[in-house]
Amino acid sequence: MIQLKKHRILKMFFFIFTLFLVFVNLFQTAEIFLFAETAAMNKDENADCLKEDLERNLQEGSFEYSITDEAVIITKYAGEAADVRIPYGVTRIGKEAFRENQFLTSVLIPESVTDIGELAFQNCVKLHSVTISEGVEELQKGAFLGCSSLSSVTIPSSVKSVGESAFQDCASLSNLTLTEGIKEIGQWAFLDCAALETVLFPGSVEILGKGIFARCTNLTRVTFSEGAKTTGDRMFLECSKLNEIQFPDSLTKIGDYAFGKCSSLREFTVPESITFLGNGVFAFCDALEKLTISSNVSTIGNSVAGGCPSLKEIKVSADNKHLQSIDGILFSSDGKKLFLFPAGKDVAEYQIPDGVTHLVDGAFYGCVHLLKVGIPEGVKSLGEETFSGCLSLVNVTIPGSVEEIEAYVFTECVSLTSAVISDGVKRIGEGVFSSCSHLTSVLLPESVEEIGKWAFFQCSRLVFVQLHDSLKVLGEEAFWGCNSMTSVTIPAGVESINASFAASSYLKEILVSEKNPHFKSLNGVLFSADGKILIQFPARHPEKFFAVPNGVTRIGDNAFEYSVNLVSVSIPEGVISIGKEAFRECASLSKVEFPASLIEIGDKAFSNCSKLASVVIPENVKSIGSLVFGGCDGLESVTFLAQKTEIGENAFSECLKVKVFGDNGSSALKYANEQGIPCGVRNAESEFTDELGVVYSSDRKVLKECPATISGEYVIPDGVIEIGERAFFGCSELQSIRISDSVTKIGNYAFDKCSRLESILIPASVTSLGDAPFFGCVSLKEIQVAGENANFKVIDGVLFSIDGKKLIQFPAGKDLREYRIPDGVEILGSGAFSNCESLESLVISDSVTQIENKVFAYCSHLKFFTLPAGVHSVGEGILAGCVSLGEILVEEGNSNFKSENGVLFSADGFG
Repeated sequence: MIQLKKHRILKMFFFIFTLFLVFVNLFQTAEIFLFAETAAMNKDENADCLKEDLERNLQEGSFEYSITDEAVIITKYAGEAADVRIPYGVTRIGKEAFRENQFLTSVLIPESVTDIGELAFQNCVKLHSVTISEGVEELQKGAFLGCSSLSSVTIPSSVKSVGESAFQDCASLSNLTLTEGIKEIGQWAFLDCAALETVLFPGSVEILGKGIFARCTNLTRVTFSEGAKTTGDRMFLECSKLNEIQFPDSLTKIGDYAFGKCSSLREFTVPESITFLGNGVFAFCDALEKLTISSNVSTIGNSVAGGCPSLKEIKVSADNKHLQSIDGILFSSDGKKLFLFPAGKDVAEYQIPDGVTHLVDGAFYGCVHLLKVGIPEGVKSLGEETFSGCLSLVNVTIPGSVEEIEAYVFTECVSLTSAVISDGVKRIGEGVFSSCSHLTSVLLPESVEEIGKWAFFQCSRLVFVQLHDSLKVLGEEAFWGCNSMTSVTIPAGVESINASFAASSYLKEILVSEKNPHFKSLNGVLFSADGKILIQFPARHPEKFFAVPNGVTRIGDNAFEYSVNLVSVSIPEGVISIGKEAFRECASLSKVEFPASLIEIGDKAFSNCSKLASVVIPENVKSIGSLVFGGCDGLESVTFLAQKTEIGENAFSECLKVKVFGDNGSSALKYANEQGIPCGVRNAESEFTDELGVVYSSDRKVLKECPATISGEYVIPDGVIEIGERAFFGCSELQSIRISDSVTKIGNYAFDKCSRLESILIPASVTSLGDAPFFGCVSLKEIQVAGENANFKVIDGVLFSIDGKKLIQFPAGKDLREYRIPDGVEILGSGAFSNCESLESLVISDSVTQIENKVFAYCSHLKFFTLPAGVHSVGEGILAGCVSLGEILVEEGNSNFKSENGVLFSADGFG
């Protein structure tokens, strides 16, 4: 019984003790939770205090900022302090935050900052000291670009990436420390740091952009630390004082143009560790005299030391299994590739060895001593710029084994006079003979199928090139600026032409084989076969006042470029597009007429047309290109008829006199206001246009312009007193015109190119006739004058002044082979006999003393011409286009002119 009680008491004791322990544990846990909650509250309170302190520091420091849970970013510094300390806690300096601050001289960046943003300190030109603390991980693009007073920078090991142009143009930077740990340096990072003299490059860098130290013009010594594997492309380009370079055993690759134009390098031995040499590694190193290539180089780029005028030989280790040197010239070990002929090798003639199949890019670049190179049959390829800049090279023969001549092979070979291209060559590449200014002849074989873009660009003495029927493609501006070519014939096989003869300033005609199904020539002008595209108007075409034929819908790129004679052009209805540079540099162009159908005008279409005074942009034109009238310094007025026309950038650049006119609210006026160009609302009533599109002055007294599309008969209304200059220019479908009795004046070239006009009656009211009013009226057979006219008369259909002293117009369509100018005539008016194709013989009376401009122009059957003794004045182009004329004679006794070998000169021989 007693034992049972003891057992119960013990059991109760253990239960109460256990319960006590549970309560103690619960109390301790609650206390811990309470402490943790209190600590958290204290921590939050501390963080809030720190945040408040940071915000106060930022505000007091004139910083604009952004704070999120992840970052504290300075977005702008608006202060004027010289010395700035970035508050601790800032994690990022934002894009352009200090850009172009003119007060900042020093800045301390704390370890809390991890990122210096793009262009953050760009052009802080007084900043000379910057401290970048451990913790910064990235310097973004252009971070310190243009900080021209910055003299010393240490980039800590925490930085993993230095961005593109990060320290570009820091011209005073003379002390640079790059610590191990940097993984990436972007392109142009230290470009133009002109004060930098030495560089220790860390081995940790794995990614290198191009041109990291390019144009550091005082850099003399560079050391790469162990671990570095490669130089970047263009890494030390134009470091003109660099002459000491130390490579570690770990470096195996030298990038493209790494030491290009390092003009103080005199000799270089490629280290044994190097296996790869990029393109142009030592290109244009003017002082380089010795280059030795070590045994392990297995890959070598093009023109590795091209254009080095002091380099006379290249040596190659005898243990190298991939390259060899023969007489100082670099070849592949099997002799099939010629890599480089040293530019300073003083050899006038060189025969490339048999067995060579490839001349790599730039193999003979800048070899100024070479006069002649023999290229053997078996050579299959000439790389780009193979002989570029061989200034003394006189002639060359390309063997037929070369199927394609690559780009710019002979560019700037200024002494090259002739080139023979053997049968088998199929393609002449881009710019192959460009700027060969003494090249006079090129023999092309029938195998050539393509002549590339700019192939003969600015070959200014090239007179003739025979193009064969096998030719299919004539590249863009292939013969641009070939100023000695006067005529060219497009063969039957050509399928593609792209402004191939633009700016050939003496080219008078482009002919086309009758067998060519793609193109045709009309009066020496090149068109597509269907007549819809005007491709090329020769730059020296004699036509001054040109009417684009009906049926044309597009004027091609560069179509009229550099057309020196062109004064006026009429573009017919139906044309919707004028290509880029179509009329560029037409220095004499003073008038252009756009049709209502026109939709677009390309870039630079009329740039540098300095005599162009005014233009009207039709209502349907949706866009005009950039620089479309750039350099038209005589342009005074541009009128837009449409409410909305897209106008390209700098459309009126250097048009100092121009004023733009348009409707209220139009895009033209908006553009003019934005560009600061004088502008005004166009006067819609300044002209009147009738239902046929004929334009009159607002009072309808002057007939100013008749559309080229007008056909049949047109009656000039009563009340018109003047027919303006070239008013009916190019009205090739006009067959008859009735001039009202109110007209008193007919302007210069009023009916120019009215090619179907057969007769005309000049009423009694007309008192004034301008120069050559019927020029180009090739069907005109008869001119009549009303009997009451007191100023003019007609004799046998020929128009004279009333006193008979001036012969004004012999009808061009008059079917007469011989004509004697009556006695008493003293003046032959401008264009008086022009386009008289039937006329073969002409006798000029002794009374004639003055012959004005173009009097006998385009009399294509005129065979004999004698200038009388009494003539003392002769105008321009009096016999232009007289293709049957054998010689010009001058009567004895003429003291003003003479004939030498059938050519007319002034008596003093100067004209």
